[in-house]
Amino acid sequence: MDGALQQPGEPTCELDPITWDALISAMRKHGVADEVMGRVCHDALHTINATPVGERDKLNAEAEANFAKRQAGLL
Repeated sequence: MDGALQQPGEPTCELDPITWDALISAMRKHGVADEVMGRVCHDALHTINATPVGERDKLNAEAEANFAKRQAGLL
């Protein structure tokens, strides 16, 4: 995550750095102000970290299965 957007002591999440950086870059490309990005990132981290691990695992497994299907041309 872009260090300028994370406040000291703020929780981190399991979102991979490539995805996080791509989201930040896209928001900047489209003119989203740093203050707005900071609030969006804060809220997203809160939601991610509030999601139970079991639910995150289930959603990640579904996403991986769908990715595999897309790679195989099944979706």
